[in-house]
Amino acid sequence: MLQPLRFPKSDPNMGFERSLQKVKLKFGTPRETFMKFYAKISVQIALATMMVAFSVQQGQAGLPSSSGASPLGDWSRGDGQARVRIEVCGQDLCAINTWIRPDNVNEKVGDKLIMTIHEQGDVYSGEAFDPQRHLTYRLVLTVSSDTMSTRGCILGGLICKRTDWKRISPL
Repeated sequence: MLQPLRFPKSDPNMGFERSLQKVKLKFGTPRETFMKFYAKISVQIALATMMVAFSVQQGQAGLPSSSGASPLGDWSRGDGQARVRIEVCGQDLCAINTWIRPDNVNEKVGDKLIMTIHEQGDVYSGEAFDPQRHLTYRLVLTVSSDTMSTRGCILGGLICKRTDWKRISPL
């Protein structure tokens, strides 16, 4: 353990060095301070990782639970142009096109929308990423047992689109 240096009170230049010595005694050297910080942050990261792993195991972390209507399953878009299957993919949900009307040139079977959403009863909100168009949407899904409404917005909510869906049996 370092002992504080004793300087004569009459020398005004020694005041700063004495203060510096006190700081070193309290916090340690810069390397010791960094190591303490690194150890503390490592524990916090490990705890956060365990909490995420536990919540995924418990069906949380943005995935539907049994408390409300689930968006998982097969859905037909209200305009009759597409059918999608919503399923778990990692910690997110993916909406994958399973059928596209032949005259629809903007979409194709297999196109995917990756949704990072959080449940609040029968409403799910969060973000959706469209890898085909490289767009990220703000997304709100309102789900009942056999219907779903989606609202996606881009450009900070300047442009939004609502789509209605009906639950269907798998093809």
